[in-house]
Amino acid sequence: MNYLITGKNYTSKLFKQLNTKTIKIIDENELKKIEISFDENDRLYVASESALDIVLKKSKDSQKKKVTEILKNKINFRKSIAKFHPNFYFKEIALDKIHLLKLEKGKKFVIKPSKGFFGTAVRAINSKTDLSSLQNELASEIKKNSAFFSEAVLSTNTFLIEEFAEGHEYAIDMFYNSDSQPVIMNIYRHPFHKNEKYFHSIYYTGKEFYNEIKERFLEIFIQYNSVFKVKNYPIHCEFKINGENVIPIEFNPLRYGGFGLADLTFHAFKFDPFNYFFEDIEPDWNYIWKNSEYKYFAWALGYNGEGLNVKKFIPDHKKYKKFVQNYFEYVELDHTINPAFSIAYFPFNDLSRVQNFLEIEYKDYFNEKK
Repeated sequence: MNYLITGKNYTSKLFKQLNTKTIKIIDENELKKIEISFDENDRLYVASESALDIVLKKSKDSQKKKVTEILKNKINFRKSIAKFHPNFYFKEIALDKIHLLKLEKGKKFVIKPSKGFFGTAVRAINSKTDLSSLQNELASEIKKNSAFFSEAVLSTNTFLIEEFAEGHEYAIDMFYNSDSQPVIMNIYRHPFHKNEKYFHSIYYTGKEFYNEIKERFLEIFIQYNSVFKVKNYPIHCEFKINGENVIPIEFNPLRYGGFGLADLTFHAFKFDPFNYFFEDIEPDWNYIWKNSEYKYFAWALGYNGEGLNVKKFIPDHKKYKKFVQNYFEYVELDHTINPAFSIAYFPFNDLSRVQNFLEIEYKDYFNEKK
């Protein structure tokens, strides 16, 4: 049986197009109440990380259960693939011990919650960082964002510190098919905003880097599955590439990119990545890119401005739409319960469009309530 589990986070509009005769859609709250169990023959897509613990409790598939437990915890994930990256440094640390860290001079590191979402409490640090101030800052951010995300999604105490991986960051939506082979749904480049608080401002896909790196990622996924040993299993993956060096950042189990990122595949290429998972279909990427009218396609998140009082200010969607320009789809979000006010999907040919999103100040797109 095919199961789609929805929950507290943003729900894709594409779910409404799925065939409910072959796919059973269950809300997280409903799942808590009903008697059901999932076995190794079931295909599961869990759209909300808040539902993962409930799914695991109702799962009889010991291998999927084991791998999901590994992937949802960044520390366990690092340990599981350590043999493929023997020289990569990482360490587990409690939030209240961060001020005691001893960092090697001349090196950069990243610190993040062992379970995290939406870039919450993720920082690049080095030996010159004021660790006491950092500890207080992370504690404050965790407290604030725990209003949006539960303990099952966002760890409030346990952190991972690891060496900083240089290079371009990429995100990949993929699944292991019924033969345990990797199938890629999309590859996104993720450049960083000048303000680290706007971490997920834009992701985009493009033919020139897609075809260049797809085979490298397929080889890595085959290698990792010698450890995971899963099939019929979707994952949202993040990597850094620096020359020949490819370092995984994190793998998010049983789903694609959150907050509607996976929908970019549909808007750009006109096939449904969720249906392809449930139907075990592999895209023909040579045909897709050959027949593409545009060079690039993007997903952009309209953040609530940093430090903005969401009870006193409202987003100016009309003004922001002019900034985005020719979009396929524009989704308005309730900014009072989300850390963002919109999602936009758009095509483009000029990479300068990307730079605009890396320099935007989102507070400029809010008006004070009258």
